Amino acid sequence: MTVVVKEIQNQDLEEVSEFLHREMWKGISPADWLRSLQLPWSFEIPHYGYQLRDNDRLVGVYTAIFSERPIRGNPERFCNLAAWFVLPDYRLHSIKLLKALLDQKNCHLTDLSPIPHVVQIMKKFGFSLLDATLTVQPNLPFWRWASRNEVITEPECIREELGGEVRQIFDDHLGLGSLRHIVLKHNGDPCLVMYVIRSRKKIPCATVLYVSDSKVLARRYKTLSHFFLLREHTFLTIFESRFLERSPVLSFQLQSPHRKLFRSSTLLAEDIDNLYSELVTLVQPSQIQ
Repeated sequence: MTVVVKEIQNQDLEEVSEFLHREMWKGISPADWLRSLQLPWSFEIPHYGYQLRDNDRLVGVYTAIFSERPIRGNPERFCNLAAWFVLPDYRLHSIKLLKALLDQKNCHLTDLSPIPHVVQIMKKFGFSLLDATLTVQPNLPFWRWASRNEVITEPECIREELGGEVRQIFDDHLGLGSLRHIVLKHNGDPCLVMYVIRSRKKIPCATVLYVSDSKVLARRYKTLSHFFLLREHTFLTIFESRFLERSPVLSFQLQSPHRKLFRSSTLLAEDIDNLYSELVTLVQPSQIQ
């Protein structure tokens, strides 16, 4: 057995996608795996993670999603650790894939959908846990707050409302996975909201993954609640509490069983969100909240 670690490059993506579909999760098609790796943002991607090969046979992968984002005015490079799977006979070599990703220089690391035993591994390698508190808002018909001028859904109209970094974020994420976008407005100020529709215990829910302006959102909770109920036919809205300025009226909190982690020598927990990750690129991410 001669097992080597190699970068995943463009020419490997189809084989890696087939491998992930066949060995890790058949519920995601090879085409959807491939789309989740071939990303549209302009940042120059060094590679797509690492692979384990026994001679010429693919026996394991750890995919990665790279991005570059401004944080407090400084460009910061991120590497999001995504799908990690190694065939049973090669599990002893799994840590080689992780080590290759951890050894990258000048890069902040995130892991936003780890399974429980991976959380324990990552903590041993210096990763910190993000706050797992969720805020759940029942969706109700607030007719008084249902002005069409305050909710924008057409992509071209959304883009016209946005500028700077938020417009770039919108452009990068348009058409990814099952992600949806709206803009809420308050006194002319826009707030971009990105969300997915999921069922939790057979209850349709809108899970919010990104909010560009928590202050605008706080003034438009009822508008959003009305929209999600009447337009998206969902009964609950789920937020990560750490993204909110304050909790909506009638909301309640609970702890997510799914933990998220990051490792950085300079960034803080509030600098980490769900963007540029498998949570937004996959049609059916394994763990959304």
